[in-house]
Amino acid sequence: PSSNADFGGYRVWMDDTTGFDPDETNLVFQGTSTEIRIAIPVGQVRYFRVAEFDSLSKTVLDCTISSEYSVTGYRSSSRESALLHIRSRRTV
Repeated sequence: PSSNADFGGYRVWMDDTTGFDPDETNLVFQGTSTEIRIAIPVGQVRYFRVAEFDSLSKTVLDCTISSEYSVTGYRSSSRESALLHIRSRRTV
């Protein structure tokens, strides 16, 4: 979890193409949870970018967006999924 005093949450964007630009069409999560489960077909790769937003603004222009991460779908409890853990890079 973030230690930022005006922390509002996280935004997570996903695409099946590397080098994608985050926008509202590929936003897959917005909230305060640091663990999210996203359905990804087994063996297929999806690319993610993550940003913290503050309580005043959630726009892409106001966020510092992470580098791109790749995740491969796997079978878990009879479901196709990927479990993402978000760790804040900010410290007090």
